[in-house]
Amino acid sequence: MRTADDFSDEDRRPGDEAERLAWLDSWEAMLWDCEKGNARHPVFIALRSTLRRHSLPAQWLHDLLHAFKMDVTVRRYASEADLLNYCRYSANPVGRLI
Repeated sequence: MRTADDFSDEDRRPGDEAERLAWLDSWEAMLWDCEKGNARHPVFIALRSTLRRHSLPAQWLHDLLHAFKMDVTVRRYASEADLLNYCRYSANPVGRLI
């Protein structure tokens, strides 16, 4: 997830959002493949083993990817409720995983 977060946080120039979202989409596809037992990328091969060994739900990782996409598309949260919704996808899964 550190690498995926880097995709969302790298180069914050306006106009590069599509490229960053494409990278995140590719990692999400690899996460789905990982869950199905079809991991090919070394990170996801190791992740599959870790998820199984520790009985961790992949949904928390999907939630983090959702938060990273929000990082790309949202500059400011209009309300506390919006910020808490973001935390549901970002801080909450990190805490659970740790």
